[in-house]
Amino acid sequence: AHTHAHTHAHTHAHTHAHTDYNAPLNEAGDITPKYLMLRALLEKKFPGMQLPPVPHNSPKMEYVFIISPCNLQLAILKLLIVLKCEVSLALYVKLADVTQYTHKPHQSDSPLPMEYLDSGQSFGFILYRTKLSSKHQFITVGEVRDFGMVMLDKSPVQQLAGLAEQTLYLPKSVDGKERVLDLLIENMGRMNFDALINERKGILGDVKASNAALKNWLMYSFDFTQAFLDTVDSGALWLRTPPTSDPGPALYKGNLVISGKPQDTFMDMEGWSKGVVFINGVNIGRYWSIGPQRTLYVPAPILKSGLNRVIIFEMLQSKRSQTVSFVGAAVLDKPTLFG
Repeated sequence: AHTHAHTHAHTHAHTHAHTDYNAPLNEAGDITPKYLMLRALLEKKFPGMQLPPVPHNSPKMEYVFIISPCNLQLAILKLLIVLKCEVSLALYVKLADVTQYTHKPHQSDSPLPMEYLDSGQSFGFILYRTKLSSKHQFITVGEVRDFGMVMLDKSPVQQLAGLAEQTLYLPKSVDGKERVLDLLIENMGRMNFDALINERKGILGDVKASNAALKNWLMYSFDFTQAFLDTVDSGALWLRTPPTSDPGPALYKGNLVISGKPQDTFMDMEGWSKGVVFINGVNIGRYWSIGPQRTLYVPAPILKSGLNRVIIFEMLQSKRSQTVSFVGAAVLDKPTLFG
C-alpha cells in the first residue's frame, strides 16, 4: 500500500507499492546482487563460517493474454491461431453506479472524514454526494486527504490533490436542472511517524458554492472488501460496450487463463492511470502512471489453474485498448505512459 512520509513543510510524499527498498531479497523472495555482496563480505570477514547454500529464485511466468468474459470463445479461437494475443477487458461499470452494493450511506449536513462514518472506515475510498443548483459554476473544496476526482452527473470534471483549499470551475448546465455532485476521495495511506500520525482522511472542511456551504451529503464507503467485490462481480450492472468517452472512476474485469501449475508473475500496468488491482479477490496493489513502478508482483499462491478473475479499479482514465499483460520480470524504473 502507499504510505506517507512527512516533511517540515507539512506536505505528503507517497511511497510506491513496491516493497524491496534495496533489500537483499526482493518482494518475490529472490536474491539480489546486494545479497551476493553481503555473502561475499561475510565470507571475507569470517573465513571459517559455514554459510547456507544460496537459495534458488522462484520461477516466473509471462502470461501473454487476458480474457474478457464476454469474449472467451473468441479469445480461445485466437489463441489457436497465434501464440500471443491481448483481449480487451470489455466489461466495465462506473463506480458511481455501484453505490447500492456498499454499506448504507452515512447522511450528514457536512462532509465527514471516513473514520467518522457509520462503517468506521479506515482505508480505501469515500464518495461524497449531494445536489447542486444549476446556477453554480464554481465550488470550493476544503482540505483533501489525499487524492480525489470531482464528477457532475457521474461524469468526470477535475482531479483534486493536496492539502490546500481548492476552487474549481464546473461546466455550465445545459438544461438548467439540478445536478448530482460527486467527490470521490482516496485514502493513499497513513503516516507512521510525526505530528500527523492520527490524521483523518477524506474531505476536511466544507464544500462551498457561492460562499455558502453545501448541505445534505450522502457518504458511501468503498473499502473494496471481498464481499463487495463478489457482489459487484456477480451483479448485472456491467456494460459490454466499450465507453465512447472517458467514464471516469470505473471498474473493469476480465479473466486470466492459466493452464498447468501457476507461477509467480508481474502485472504490467503500462497505459493505465491510477487505481487498484484485485486478482481472485486479493488486493495486488496500487498503480500510478507517474511511476517509477510499472508492474505489480502477483505471487503464485493466489493464482489457480483455469480462470482467474481480474478486477481493476481505475480512478482516472483506463488504457485505451483496455488490455493488460503479465510479464516475467518487474519493471520498476519507468512511468506507465497513457496507452
